[in-house]
Amino acid sequence: MTRCLDRADARPQERDLAFTYLDGEAAIRAARAMDGRREDRADGAILPLAGRVCSVKACFDVRGWVTHAGSRALAGRSPAMQDAAMVAALRQAGAVLLGQTNMTEFAFGALGLNTFYGTPLTPLVTGEDRVSGGSSSGAAVSVALGFADFALCTDTSGSARIPAGFCGVAGYIPSQGAWPCSGMLNLAPSFDTPGIMAASARQCLDIVEAVGLDHLDCQTCLHGQPASAAAPFRVLVPDEIMAPQPEADVLAVFHEAVRHLRLSGIEIIHGACAPVRELGELAGKGDMFAAEAFTVHQHYLRRFGDRYDPLIRARIESGRSVPAHEYLHTRWLLDRLARDFDRALTGFDALLTPTSPILPPRLVDLHDETTYLAQNRKSFAYTEIASRFGLPSLSLPGWTSGEPVGILFTGRRGRGRALLQMASTLESLLQGECE
Repeated sequence: MTRCLDRADARPQERDLAFTYLDGEAAIRAARAMDGRREDRADGAILPLAGRVCSVKACFDVRGWVTHAGSRALAGRSPAMQDAAMVAALRQAGAVLLGQTNMTEFAFGALGLNTFYGTPLTPLVTGEDRVSGGSSSGAAVSVALGFADFALCTDTSGSARIPAGFCGVAGYIPSQGAWPCSGMLNLAPSFDTPGIMAASARQCLDIVEAVGLDHLDCQTCLHGQPASAAAPFRVLVPDEIMAPQPEADVLAVFHEAVRHLRLSGIEIIHGACAPVRELGELAGKGDMFAAEAFTVHQHYLRRFGDRYDPLIRARIESGRSVPAHEYLHTRWLLDRLARDFDRALTGFDALLTPTSPILPPRLVDLHDETTYLAQNRKSFAYTEIASRFGLPSLSLPGWTSGEPVGILFTGRRGRGRALLQMASTLESLLQGECE
């Protein structure tokens, strides 16, 4: 606990951009109390997350904290009266809550910009200000710099996994509906899911098992064998990763990761995956996000619309004009593609892609609205596969030291724990191969 606080105090600028509220004194009291009651469960078992330091994204209710979702429009709200379901589960497992992390306003953006609280930057690139990714920007920085052992965040199109990739940590989401969303301020409820970030897949797995909420996502077998068994694993690299064209540095890191995986005995198959191609063609049609976001925000807009970031407000309000028939037709197409994708992944353990086709953009370049919107849209070309199809997904740091590039595993429906077990095994294999 004190180690995390010391690191935060040693880097005040990064700390102040990563957190919108830091409750160090309360965290210390909770940690000290935890030292005296590590066997606080009714069955006498040791609390699995006892003393582990957690940061919480500002769209989750935490008792006594203001849930502002990165917006000055909600900064004057009364503090939450009770914890969100995920926060309560983490507390019950023994986690110590350190503070509330910064985010893109209302989670509507994948690059991490925030005009009110400031924009956290990736710690992996020195000498120039490059964004940390979003919308869970502060969450990624809090873990990458050791301010927290792990972070609770959300993901709608890649909001946990893109910043994880840009900041060199692991970011995980379960299958849609596996974790409760009560007490979480939504962006697009059909696609939102809680997520976590930690230093590794192994640590993500430990947290998932400690929380014990993945009753819809707990299958532990992959293609006919236990996920904890040694390789071989089979993964599919879709030909469609070349559309949109990834940046050269991203491809270099990805190819190096593929090489390491093959040397470790992983079976990697390259081939076409039609549902991925069709999803790329469908992206943006029906504007489902804006329609759902407007439904969530219309009452806030009436009261506080002038306090929204103008670009965020315009994007949300565009959902007002989305015809119901377009929304429903897009929903129908996505459901069909999801079933096609499930069939395409039969016989494989995961789909393997870069986390994002782009490197973290320079903050100065994103001041231009056209550039921002284009880079934002391109950034989640791969993470949206799991988000649109409701699948578990995990971003791991690339195996080229220090590069802000993630490697993304998109798993099979209902097999989030199996995906984490596989990735944990791969981490061990790759660590041995790289030594």
